[in-house]
Amino acid sequence: MGAQRMVKAALIRHLLSLAIALLLLWWLTHSDMVGVALKQLTTLPASLLLTLLVSQSLSYLCRAGRLFSQLQARVPLGISGYMRLVLLHNLSINVIPFRAGELFLPAALKRYGLSVQEAIATLFWLRIQDALVLAALAIALWPAIPMPLRIMAGIGMLVAIYLGHAYLPSWRPGNPRLARLLEKIRPVIDASPVSWSWCIANWCSKLLGLSIVLAALGGFALSGGAAGALGGELSALLPIQGVAGFGTYEAGVAFLVNLAEGQGRQALASAFALHCLTLSLAILAGTLAWIFLPGHKQSSSPHPESPS
Repeated sequence: MGAQRMVKAALIRHLLSLAIALLLLWWLTHSDMVGVALKQLTTLPASLLLTLLVSQSLSYLCRAGRLFSQLQARVPLGISGYMRLVLLHNLSINVIPFRAGELFLPAALKRYGLSVQEAIATLFWLRIQDALVLAALAIALWPAIPMPLRIMAGIGMLVAIYLGHAYLPSWRPGNPRLARLLEKIRPVIDASPVSWSWCIANWCSKLLGLSIVLAALGGFALSGGAAGALGGELSALLPIQGVAGFGTYEAGVAFLVNLAEGQGRQALASAFALHCLTLSLAILAGTLAWIFLPGHKQSSSPHPESPS
């Protein structure tokens, strides 16, 4: 019964996501937003396109560096192999509906030798790391938060992360199954400062490029562009997603631009234009990685998987 409820809940989420995407498509065909977005794109200077290309490329490199620093000792793919893995994973997330493309990463890591538990734990830990860094950036960039509150929230986050790293690796749960699972994923949970540095560099480079281009597209101040870019990325945390993030991404951008500058409606076309740009880059980068970056043969001696 529990499994049936989970399947039913997932089906409901997928249907709601599809409904959001269809509503967006209907709205696009009955509004002038597409025309406005296309005009913004055609008048965007080449220097800003180059800015987006460089910042997104740096973001991809940081993501590959994070996986390389954390897994190279056990899964020796090399930096080019991890770059290929990152770009194909990013492509899967963007083109497979309802973020089901997330499963590409643990599936690939299992094929390269990690156990199922550790491959899934790797994705889980990366997303926890991303969420914590995004939360820190939200503390810094969210409009109209008083500075004392920003400082207190930032200190609280640092203390929580420190305590987690100090005590979680040595924690011995009483439940035997939980203890075995924790032992499997302990190398992944205990991420190094290098891994955290790669994660922070990834989000800073990505958001900087998105902020500059969004501000230019909509004629906002850079602070408004930064707020909108943050809102778009935070929208990925929503439990219901449109296909390829369309609809939810634009709403996230417009919501925070409206808080920052009161121009939420004007931000929708700019958000749609930026979304099209980043989606095109993801598809292009993933396709080039699939064709030109070397693959990796399956490990001949994979780690044994637990019976569970």
